[in-house]
Order: sequence, then structure tokens, then C-alpha cells
Amino acid sequence: MTPDVVAARYINDYRLELVFEDGKKGIVDFYKFLDKGGVFRKAEKS
Repeated sequence: MTPDVVAARYINDYRLELVFEDGKKGIVDFYKFLDKGGVFRKAEKS
């Protein structure tokens, strides 16, 4: 099971520091997702 994000802090540009429920944390750079249309996709209709 993937741990849930319990906190997020804006660093700069497209970078966020994420803290997970298991205590681990790290910085994610979302810049690389810009040319892919973002990190979210349209929900599929049932």
C-alpha cells in the first residue's frame, strides 16, 4: 500500500516538499510534467 501524503509545502517554481504518513519526506519537481499535460488526467466515465 502506498502511504498517504499528510503535508505539502511549496518550495519554489514547480517544486513541492511532500511528507508521508510513514514519516518519509522528499522534494518533487513537477516541471517535467508540464509538457505531458500535467499530473492529472480526466476521469473515465463509468
